[in-house]
Amino acid sequence: MNLLLLLLCLVAQAPEDTDPLDPEPEFKVDYEEKVVLVDLPLRIVRDGRPVTDLKIEDLRVQENGVNAEIRNLTKVQTPLKMHILMDLSTSNADNIFQIKAATRFLIKKMRKGDSAKLSYFSNTYQELTEYHDNRDFLIQKLARVTPLGSTALYDGIDAALEDLRTQEGPKALFLFSDGHDLMSHTKETDLELKVKNYGIPIYMISYEAHNAKLPPLLARQTAFMTSLVGLSGGHLFRGDREFQGDLNAALRRARTRFLVNYISPNTGSAKWRSIMTTIDDCTDCTLIYRRGYEML
Repeated sequence: MNLLLLLLCLVAQAPEDTDPLDPEPEFKVDYEEKVVLVDLPLRIVRDGRPVTDLKIEDLRVQENGVNAEIRNLTKVQTPLKMHILMDLSTSNADNIFQIKAATRFLIKKMRKGDSAKLSYFSNTYQELTEYHDNRDFLIQKLARVTPLGSTALYDGIDAALEDLRTQEGPKALFLFSDGHDLMSHTKETDLELKVKNYGIPIYMISYEAHNAKLPPLLARQTAFMTSLVGLSGGHLFRGDREFQGDLNAALRRARTRFLVNYISPNTGSAKWRSIMTTIDDCTDCTLIYRRGYEML
């Protein structure tokens, strides 16, 4: 009898499973955050020349003002868009054979992923092709090139830069000209401003003798073009010597990019992530990269 009474008391004291006064059980929930890895191609120019050496500890990346963790920095050779612009004015007629040969050289040096566009200027700027990766097609189009008319050099450069500006990825303008202009509407100051802002390297190949005695106007134009090419981060090649090795080096420089891989910081619910990249102790450097992206 006492044992039965004891069992009844224990049952009465035990809480029911459905007692509403019981606290809810605690569950430990781990906070999960989606890790977003970003690849950022980066081109650096200092004093008009491409920078080819960079230490990861000198690089800073921010998204929406928040510091990002840089995981890796590599130097890569990326596909290149080449715009090849030829001077077909009658004053340059003696150099047409060399221009075609050098253009064929550039076309044959195209790598997988590269594309090239052929254009020319005399009185006006004209396009021979759109951007194309078929080397045989480009060389076939080149065979039809023949000199004609006067010289609108600045107009040709202006049109080619505007075209390249719309293209994605690494790009370069290869220009065959003696550097003289006779009838352009584009002003030198406007052209210089575009070169500064667009960041497109110009590699100019001139077959004019380096020490040729020129009238004052042509001498000044030659000096302007030399300055413009340097300002763009490109190079001026003289066609009175073998320069295939130099063109190979120019192609490598134009293709070279730093690839920055970083972890995107948690910047709230904002879909648009603005990117700011800086390099320590390089206030005179120009950094060329995309300025943001949208989270999907």
